[in-house]
Amino acid sequence: MTDDKTKAKIAHELYEAVRKLDANSGLLCIIGSYGDTVDDEEVLERLRQWNHDSEEKAVKIEVTRRVEPVPALS
Repeated sequence: MTDDKTKAKIAHELYEAVRKLDANSGLLCIIGSYGDTVDDEEVLERLRQWNHDSEEKAVKIEVTRRVEPVPALS
């Protein structure tokens, strides 16, 4: 089993990795709380919700791109 110090170090490295990829601040907040201020089950639930919401958003963006009208030629 991982001790709290190691969890905090893992969370820090995850945070830094996704920060360098310009991750959303909400995701950074979830990762930053892992091993620190929120218990593991809550972090897991928040990550699952993040992933679910992100998938839905990506689908909406893709659908929007497909249905945008093509500008008329002058």
